[in-house]
Order: sequence, then structure tokens, then C-alpha cells
Amino acid sequence: MENDVPRVCRHICYAFHVIAEQDYQLEPVLFQRVASVLLMKTQDESPAAKEQRLQSSAYNALAIVVKKVREPAKLGNILEKLTEEVTNRLQFAIQNKRSDPQCELHGNLCVCLSELVDKFPREQVLALPALPHAMMKSYIECFELYASLNEDSVLPDTLMAVSMLIKKMEQGFEPYVQPCLKYFETALRNSDDVQTCNMCTSLVGNPLAHHLKLKFMPFSEVLIAPIIENVKKDVDKKIKLSCICTLGDVAMALGGSFVPALPSVIQVLGHAGEIRVSDEDADNVEWLEYVNKLRENVLEAYVSIAFGLQEGQVLDKFKGHVNQATTLIGMVIEDFGRTQQLGHQIVSLEVLRLACALLSDLVEFFQKDMCDFVRNAPYLTTMLNDVPKQTNDEEVMRTLALLQNGLRKYGA
Repeated sequence: MENDVPRVCRHICYAFHVIAEQDYQLEPVLFQRVASVLLMKTQDESPAAKEQRLQSSAYNALAIVVKKVREPAKLGNILEKLTEEVTNRLQFAIQNKRSDPQCELHGNLCVCLSELVDKFPREQVLALPALPHAMMKSYIECFELYASLNEDSVLPDTLMAVSMLIKKMEQGFEPYVQPCLKYFETALRNSDDVQTCNMCTSLVGNPLAHHLKLKFMPFSEVLIAPIIENVKKDVDKKIKLSCICTLGDVAMALGGSFVPALPSVIQVLGHAGEIRVSDEDADNVEWLEYVNKLRENVLEAYVSIAFGLQEGQVLDKFKGHVNQATTLIGMVIEDFGRTQQLGHQIVSLEVLRLACALLSDLVEFFQKDMCDFVRNAPYLTTMLNDVPKQTNDEEVMRTLALLQNGLRKYGA
């Protein structure tokens, strides 16, 4: 490959890509040789290489070859040296390659670094503080460069690389949140860029809030506000689903410190949970999938909020919202009962299980008060008597058994 023309080299890069996708594991010597050749070809700036987009092909091949490494320990310090080389290249690109509005080279390097960092044990990342610090310096400069070329936009490949570092550094990432904050907020508010907004929304919940825990608190207001706004707005369905999931992740991470955000979050969960499936839409597979996924996320968010408040010893703050949560449970059970009428199931088994699980958790949380609250609820009778006749799904049955045990234990 060293002496082949760019067109042939591009095909060889594709061959490496395909071989890696088949999970073929390269021995250390061969891995090092392949990585070296690919890195060499990324520096070919001849007109023919540019025409063949050889640089991107080589970096893409390198990223997938690294991604598919199953036993990184066998490669010794090869990955560490490769990471240092790619980090240096990113820094060079930031300083000297500043005219491409797409920042394609910078994005390719960020993707490679993300895959490389994924192969390091967390302990190794923390033991080499200079390396993640150098990466974060470059990532922040990537954000700055891309923003200077694209107003109100964030480079998604850099977001992905930052997300991977958060997973590895956990609470050690806290010093880098402030310099990243305005770029996170920009990505969250630019819902027209669906991919980047969705990626950043997920990043805020997990890994960021999930790993920072209470250290997330100083940044929570700035990041939660646009997420709540996106649930209210007419945004892409993928973004809306991610927003609800992230609100649950943040609630679980902050525990009792989530209380100030509780009213506004509960409000948007209530609106999201009101979406129904009409008889006219009952055959619309895409709509059914969306409504079921939306309900999954809302039900899980209620559980996360309740567990977070319990851990923070302020569970009583959720009491006033039990009626809203059980209203959604009732809607799920009612829609599940429409199966016979419509001739097919419009509620997924996972949504059914989550509805049963939420009620079971609420019984465990509020005990006799909750038992008294649901004692005469029509959905409880349907849940206990009719659901077992319509499904024998093991997970649903197991969750129903837990609910029944709780009801017996606390007096319903």
C-alpha cells in the first residue's frame, strides 16, 4: 500500500474496513503495521489523493480497526502511542487547517480518538492525566473552530469524543464542564440539527449527570432548561424521546437536589404522557412505535425521579404527583384492553411491564397510603385479573407478582 496510487489505496482502506467489520483480530505486529500505513496515507495531499478522499478513507479504516479490537491489553503500549500521535495530529489540524467549514479532518481525528479511548481501562486514563487533558484542550478548540465557521452549530464528532472521555474520567471530568457548557447549550438549542441535538441530549443525561452526580448541580439549570423546552416544542421525535430519558437520568443523579426542577419536569412528563392512540391511528405502525417508546421513557422517568427523591430522603415531594403517574398507568391498561376490539395489540409488552413496575414501586414507596389510593381504581382490577388472561409474558407476570406481593404486604 505504501507505493500504490491513491485510487488503489482507497480500495485497500475499504478492504481493511470490511475485514475489521468481520471481527478479524490482528496480531500486535500486524496491527501496528496496518495502523502505521493508514496514518501514512492520511498525509498524502496530492490532487489524486484529494480526489479519491483518501485521507477520510484511511482515518475511517483506522477507526473501525481500533473499534473492533477485542483484547487491547495484548497490544501493549501500541494504543497509547497511537493515541498520542492522533492527539498531536488533531492539535496540528486545529492550528493549521482552519478553512474547511465542515472540519472533516478534525471530525475524523475525533472519531479515531473516541475509539482509542474506549479501549483504555478507566484506571489507565486516570493514570495518564496529561493525555486526557491534551485531548480536552483540543476538543474545546475544535468546538471553538467549528462555531467560528458555523454559527450556532457544534461538531458532532467532537461531542462523541467528549462523551467517551466523560465515561472514562467520571467525576474527574468536572473541571472541563464549564468550558464545554456553552457548546452543550448551543447543541441542545439547535433542534434543527437533529443528530447533534439528540447526541448532546443523551450526553447530558448519561454519561454527564450519571457520572458527576451532585457535581452536576452547578450546571443543571443551564442544561435542563433547553431540554424541557424541546419536550414542549415540535421537535423531531428522536430528540423528544431522548429529552425525557435524560430528565430521568438527571433526576436519578441529583437525588434530593432535583426538587427545584421537579414542577417543570413533572409538567412536561404529564403532557408527553397524554398522547393517545386513536382508532384511526391503530394501524399506523410508525405512530404506535413512537407512542410506545414515548410511554416507556415517561414511565421510566417517573421511576427515576421517585428513586432519586427517595435516595435524597425527600420522597414526600413526589406524593403530589402520584395521581399524574397513575393516570398514565390507567391509560396504558385501558389501551391494552382495546386489543380484542381492534384485533391487534397497540401497547407493547415492555410498556405494559413498565406500567406494572411503576405501580409496584409506588406501592413500595408509599405503602398503605398507596394501597388505599388504588384500592378501587378500575385499572388495578384489570391489571390483576384481565392482563394475565391476555399475555403469559414472563417479565410481565413477574412484575405483576411483585405488585401483588406489595399489595398484600401493605394492606390492599
